[in-house]
Amino acid sequence: MIGVLTALLFACATSATAESGVRVTAGVTRSSLFDASGWSGGLGYRFGASVRLPLFAGVWFEPEIAWARRTTVATSAVDGGTLKSRIALQYLEAPMLVKRCVLRQRRFAPIVLGGLYYAANLTASVHTEVGGHAFDENARSEVKRHDAGWIAGGGVEFQKAQRTWTVEVRYLAGFGSINRMVTSDRWRTRSLTTTVGMKW
Repeated sequence: MIGVLTALLFACATSATAESGVRVTAGVTRSSLFDASGWSGGLGYRFGASVRLPLFAGVWFEPEIAWARRTTVATSAVDGGTLKSRIALQYLEAPMLVKRCVLRQRRFAPIVLGGLYYAANLTASVHTEVGGHAFDENARSEVKRHDAGWIAGGGVEFQKAQRTWTVEVRYLAGFGSINRMVTSDRWRTRSLTTTVGMKW
């Protein structure tokens, strides 16, 4: 599915109209897991590319392909010290967003956005520190290969150095659990991402 979406993305780019454009983005992400006991947010990062396809005045469809690293941490007291664990998940994401530019004539034009995403898990690992010792383990077998959910957010678009720049804040939430283990915890993805993008 990711291959089909990638082909669609670059096919759209080659047929883009004068109002269309290709955008590259980079950002930081703070992620956590719904319903996962004891886990709190961790910092990650994200890099992507998208194509802007105008629908009508001030509204466009923007399919995107991105690589994202999400981390979540947990700390607890144990005999002999503190146990700290960090889950690191890497995904290939394919958001499908609709964006609307508000007050288009302003120098800094506000943007609202929303849509759905699909994500394929690439790697999953757990880093644990306890009693002065640290070890890593592969957790791929404990995480589902696929994730999907919704995205909502906003930002601002402006012109600088003959380019169109955007700064966006997005909230992402998964529909279902990504945890494959039979436990009482349901690991549903949620993350808050701040990105900077450049369109040409």
